[in-house]
Amino acid sequence: MCLHKPFLAAVAINAVLFLGTYLFFTPRFITNDDVGIMLWASGISAYSQPQELVLFSNILLGALLKRLYLFNLNIPWYGLYLVVCLFLSHCIFLYLALQSRIKNITLPLYLGYFLLLGIHLLLNLQYTIAAALLCMAGWIIMFYRLGRNTHNPSLSLPETITGILCVCLGSMVRWEPFIMATGLCFTVSLAGVLSLRFRQLLSPAIIALMTLALCFSLQFYNNSQYASKKEWDGFRSFMPLIVKFIDYKTLEKLEPAHKATLLSQAGLSENDYQMFIHWFFMDDTLYSQSNLESLISQISFGDFKVSVTQMLRTVAYPLKNLFVLKALLFLGLIFSFTFLGRNIFFTRLGLAVFISLSMLIYLYFFKKPAPERVYASIIAFLAILPIWSLSPDIMISRPFSRLRKIIFSFSCLAILFLFHFSFYDFYNQSDQNIRQQETFKNDIQNLTPRQSQLFVGWGTGIPWEQVSPFGDLTFLQSFMSFDLGVTERTPPALKRLQGFGVDDFYLDLVDNPDLFLVMRHNYQQTFKFYQTFMEEHYQIMVKAVPVHVNQSFTVLSLQTDIIRN
Repeated sequence: MCLHKPFLAAVAINAVLFLGTYLFFTPRFITNDDVGIMLWASGISAYSQPQELVLFSNILLGALLKRLYLFNLNIPWYGLYLVVCLFLSHCIFLYLALQSRIKNITLPLYLGYFLLLGIHLLLNLQYTIAAALLCMAGWIIMFYRLGRNTHNPSLSLPETITGILCVCLGSMVRWEPFIMATGLCFTVSLAGVLSLRFRQLLSPAIIALMTLALCFSLQFYNNSQYASKKEWDGFRSFMPLIVKFIDYKTLEKLEPAHKATLLSQAGLSENDYQMFIHWFFMDDTLYSQSNLESLISQISFGDFKVSVTQMLRTVAYPLKNLFVLKALLFLGLIFSFTFLGRNIFFTRLGLAVFISLSMLIYLYFFKKPAPERVYASIIAFLAILPIWSLSPDIMISRPFSRLRKIIFSFSCLAILFLFHFSFYDFYNQSDQNIRQQETFKNDIQNLTPRQSQLFVGWGTGIPWEQVSPFGDLTFLQSFMSFDLGVTERTPPALKRLQGFGVDDFYLDLVDNPDLFLVMRHNYQQTFKFYQTFMEEHYQIMVKAVPVHVNQSFTVLSLQTDIIRN
């Protein structure tokens, strides 16, 4: 392969790496959100027909996925679509690395990144990661020439068009990662633009504004489509409250006495609150928008208690993850043969680290601790950033000092060990993924579901994440499901209940031979919330009778135990 043609080389090398990864290892979804989007678009199991309103991604992508599934349901369109997003972003990262004048160093470093970190991203598919990496790659390819030691810092038309398309596509995959990636990449770009003149900045500024305008226009179109459908008004206004209570755990940050007082004023018992944060909020009177908004409005910023210890734990939280530790060792290896000085390389990386830590701290205190799907994309970007930023003027040409020799030797040995450990871990995870996916498929088939039966999954009761990203969905066609989760009050979900004659969801779930509750095997503690709820609001004591127990979940039939006068 001729490395003097970096675009073709980047595509060919990544094609080999991606094919090799999926030939030897089996991927998985790390959240059930992705499977939810896949089921919406395909019209399988949870919905009677394909939906383009996929809730988390842009409606234009939803419409495309819907048409693809209508064309051929047996092709894993959603899994392939995530892989394409990852492939595009990694091709851009390698293309930038091959632009360097030190290809003999940047290419091996990219291969090291891919074997240590890239394979992990490919085997743990998640649309948040795909969106973030695609947006990061798009912004960087547009502006990476700015501030480099070149007589022509102007933008390249093919690179600019590629960048705009990638950023727009990433914003459509998921909006929040686009915001995160934009903030991070704009901060990184500051290191390159500060040394330029106003005329040189004018063109990049116009392109950046045009790209942002396109992305916001796409998001505006998406929101307008939901707004045009009046049946979605209730859910769209209720969704922010779900996020504040369940995702951000706003009440959990208060003193227990203050929390109890607020719940009492809102007419909610502690058990009612537990039902809500455990995704069982079908009672639109008890959990009304006005009731929850009134509760939230009584909480001020001063009610949250934040200590220095908590802040330090926030910064150290991702360090417990092996993925992050591998990235830090990889960065240590790069720094062991670079000269620490006032160079754009170090300014750019320093800004990236600063803004990344700021994001993680912000998420922890004002929203929730960043899950792996958030910080994994940030860490991957920090690891890939130095590779395409390296230049000959920061490479150490003289013999290493004793300290650098120690750092270099330790990093090499640690990375060699992690290469071996990572591939062993990838193999074990892949083997586990195969077993879980086969087990879930067999469990559904052994259940022999009928289309007249409705299986209600409470929270993560139905382990949707065990659906294979590259498998067919036909085994779910007779499995009629309804999930007590983020989508339970959406119009398509409520229409599904109407099709089964469900009016009062809590009461109709009891003594109904065609309605079942699906939970994980350790369901007893969570099910007590429902029992207490029925006793407090319906004066009925309910018992759960397991009717089908398999390796993945337990199917429960709810029956009346005692009716109180």
